[in-house]
Amino acid sequence: MQVECSYNEARGRMVAAGRMLAGFDQATLGEMAGVSGGTISNVERGNEVREETMKSVRKALKLAGISAFID
Repeated sequence: MQVECSYNEARGRMVAAGRMLAGFDQATLGEMAGVSGGTISNVERGNEVREETMKSVRKALKLAGISAFID
């Protein structure tokens, strides 16, 4: 069965998976990325966010040892 979703939704799911693999809640990842937990929630739900925000989230996950997800 094929699942269809937008790029932002797929990216959000990958961020959520990486966050959970790292053992973080949204607030913790947000703190590490310099954004709010609500912003992490927006990312994970596939909402449009600034590219600078995504760079910060990617960096925080990479520092936690999670580096394989959609750029």
